[in-house]
Amino acid sequence: MPVLSHCAADSPTEDILAVLVRDGGLILDNFLYPEVAAGLASDFKKKLEREPWNNTENQLPDSFFGYQTKRLHGLVGLSEHFESVLTDKRVLQIADKLLGSTCNALIMSTSELMAIGRGEQAQSLHRDADSWGKMPRSQPEILLSINVALTPFTSENGATVVIPGSHKWERGREIQENEKAYAVMDAGSAFMYTGSVMHGGGANSTDETRIGMYVGYIPNWLRPLENSHATVPETCLKDLSKEAQVLLGYSEAGFIVYF
Repeated sequence: MPVLSHCAADSPTEDILAVLVRDGGLILDNFLYPEVAAGLASDFKKKLEREPWNNTENQLPDSFFGYQTKRLHGLVGLSEHFESVLTDKRVLQIADKLLGSTCNALIMSTSELMAIGRGEQAQSLHRDADSWGKMPRSQPEILLSINVALTPFTSENGATVVIPGSHKWERGREIQENEKAYAVMDAGSAFMYTGSVMHGGGANSTDETRIGMYVGYIPNWLRPLENSHATVPETCLKDLSKEAQVLLGYSEAGFIVYF
């Protein structure tokens, strides 16, 4: 069974990018600064407790979105600490190297908090980039994602299942059980992966709730999955840095633009 590579979060961009291009995903150890990790956990705690399981936002629960899963969106409006993750220079440098040749700016695709509860089944394996259509593997990457562990990820409590190298596969190839890896990591670490690597949330056979915080980055010519006008209060957006506003798709005029 393969094991995902680990890199220190402050490793040189070139070293992280080399592993990402080779495997399609890796673990960034100690990605969050301790004060940011504590702030995020505190900010999301009460909101998450109030949400019911199966909260797929007006969609009927199914095996993909989960029966024992909670999801929150519009994270920039739920935590003042989220902006530092969204604008993390280490991630943006890697995203620029991976995606920048196809665009003149990057924007956020979506943000999501995912809490996988006791008894949840494994999600079907998929490619996130397929949200914009099933492109051939010869096409350049259009999405870079991070899933930050706010609680420990273990193979028993729902750590993301990953197929290293599948970002290079032709479509239709059957996945073998011995090709699966698990994004096992400590709280504060992050799973970074490309939009074309096969992955899915794992099954949770424990009494723990596994909480991950997702952020995706795309070229600015793609339409993001999250509409920040709908998910983030305008009063919150005005207090963000210009860099964060651009990542959320806002121009100087105050509306979403696609270049």
